[in-house]
Amino acid sequence: MPWESIQTALRFAVEAKFITEDHLQLYNNHILEMVQKATTEQCILPTSDKPDLQREELLRLQECLQFSPRDVMAGLVELGVLRVSSVWVDVVNS
Repeated sequence: MPWESIQTALRFAVEAKFITEDHLQLYNNHILEMVQKATTEQCILPTSDKPDLQREELLRLQECLQFSPRDVMAGLVELGVLRVSSVWVDVVNS
């Protein structure tokens, strides 16, 4: 799923009250931190003394991300936004 589709689905989840706006922001910040860590570790982005410029570049890279729906759900579970049920465990283990 492209990042834009993930955001559309998560915004729908907020509107339907499955998750809160805070949960959406928590997830997005989590992904942004993962992008930042990966780019730093692999020296993709030069370290900048201008945090706003670096954040803009990270957000641009974030727009290029693609995740499977299962990865999105796993991220939400990892952050405590969603709870794990026995059905979810079966899906993860399949």
